[in-house]
Amino acid sequence: MPSITSGRDATLLQLQYLTDSLGLRRSYLEEHDSAQGKNASNPLVIHVAADEHENLVKPCPRSLSMPVVRPDIEWHPSHDTYQARVARLAQSQCDRPKMVPEGFPAQVSAPRAWTGSDFSDPEKYLVPLSTADVEEVKAALDHFKSLDDDNGPDAVSRDTFPLPTLGGKLVDVARNVHRGTGFNVIRGLDPRDFSPLDNVLIYLGITSYIAEIRGCQDFDGRMIVHIKDIDKELPDASGRPSPYTNRAQ
Repeated sequence: MPSITSGRDATLLQLQYLTDSLGLRRSYLEEHDSAQGKNASNPLVIHVAADEHENLVKPCPRSLSMPVVRPDIEWHPSHDTYQARVARLAQSQCDRPKMVPEGFPAQVSAPRAWTGSDFSDPEKYLVPLSTADVEEVKAALDHFKSLDDDNGPDAVSRDTFPLPTLGGKLVDVARNVHRGTGFNVIRGLDPRDFSPLDNVLIYLGITSYIAEIRGCQDFDGRMIVHIKDIDKELPDASGRPSPYTNRAQ
């Protein structure tokens, strides 16, 4: 992403302004008065002068006393809520289409068009690791930790975490994830056998053969977050400590 110093790219400027205004700043969206700041050489930083915000569409300010209206969609689907929504739509007498638009298939038939009953047999989605596979993972972990450089998790890749035999099986998993059913379950590693850091390195090493490009999981730019409800462990934390947590766990 190129640096922006003249305001010619209105789309990216608009993205940055709205992101800053809503409090969703990322480490790669940083405002400066000029391109001479400390990140001037970083191609992932958008440099914006203060006067370049003048012509942007600004979000409507909301008073703190105004109620926040959200969709009536619960974490766990409710049939009663659905029925009430159907009744409201019927009362509105909206002339909604009753048929699939012309050119659309009446039924979708594709590897990703499935229901849970299609996977009643675990063999259809499980990828068991053999003893040799596990030993190969351990050898790859030892190889990564033996490298001369002071490598952290960001340095894990196919080159630094070699899996000469298991790698081929993981490529098949990648093919199914991206072009097939969309998921697999890899089973055979016991996280209790490794330290927390080693578990992260192993996870990154295996997934580098499946989806090597990793995205941010939260507004602070973290790429790995837990999904365990830890409210009871952190009673003084504000909000939900773990992103995307289902309290029913």
